[in-house]
This record gives sequence, C-alpha cells and structure tokens, in this order.
Amino acid sequence: MIGGTIYMKMDLPQGAAGGKPWLKFSTGESMAEALTQSEQYSPSRMAQMLTTAPDVRRAGEETVEGVRTTRYSGTVDANTGLNVLDPKDRRAVEKQLQELGARAMIVDLWVDDQGLPRKQHVKLDMKQGRLEMTAHFSDYGEPVQISAPPADQVGDFDEIFKGLEDIVNGAKPPTAGS
Repeated sequence: MIGGTIYMKMDLPQGAAGGKPWLKFSTGESMAEALTQSEQYSPSRMAQMLTTAPDVRRAGEETVEGVRTTRYSGTVDANTGLNVLDPKDRRAVEKQLQELGARAMIVDLWVDDQGLPRKQHVKLDMKQGRLEMTAHFSDYGEPVQISAPPADQVGDFDEIFKGLEDIVNGAKPPTAGS
C-alpha cells in the first residue's frame, strides 16, 4: 500500500489484465475501511479463527524461505470461526461472505519456532469459484522500503473486475472493435 493505492501481485488467467502481473486499486476515501478489512485476514486473526476449526491439526514441519516452520491446517466455518472478531467486524465479514456465497475458509498457517507467522494460505469457495490467497511474512524487525511496481507491469483492478462483474450479471463481453 502506497498512499491511497494498494498493489497486488496476482496469478491471473493468461491474458487477464493485459498480461500484467500486478493490479492496483485506489482506496480513495475508504482507506480506513480497507485497512479494517485487511486486518480481518491478518495472520494473527487467521490464527485466532483457526483455533475454532473442529478439524484443526498440526500438518507437519516445512521450511519456508529458509526458516523451519510448523504448518497448521483446518477449515474455519463462517458461523463459528468469526466469533473471535469483535461484533462490528464480525457483521462486516459475515456480510462479505454471504454476498460471496462462502460458508467456510480452508486455512493453512506456517509458524516458526518464535511463534511468528511465515506463510498463510487461505482457500475460499464462492458462488463464482474458488479464491486462493497466499501471503509470505519475513524480515521481522527490519526497516521497510516500499515502491510501486513499474507502471507497465500494472493493470487496473477496477477495470478488470468491472468487466467480470458485468459478465457474471449477464452482460455480454465487449467484442473486438467495440
């Protein structure tokens, strides 16, 4: 996140976003809302929700980016897993999940010997298909320098998903020359 713009490197279908690996979207006036929503999917929050999973288990030991970790895995049910959120945030996340048609999240969390998250993978089955998100965490305590990716590598999130939304809602995709 730089200023009011969030950049995401996404594994999109070939040709999507003009073949550009990065997407950007502007949070505009909703910066506080975007930060609040991103907090709901933070590794600490995911770990809290994972403790509510009836099938949570230690799924083995793995090395993540050179660091030995323990992997935990489980299915977080939207009805019980969100109980760890404060009521206001819970209502917001429940609404999002309901709109997406999602009932559960499959969460994998890799934690190092110091209890620090090193990797998080979340799968969310929705009415439009499966969404998978992976985040890596490293360099704890180190200064951070963030710069935007090169402009020629960045597509616009709103333009791409507006087109997908139109298709999902029954609009015909544009044809060549239109």
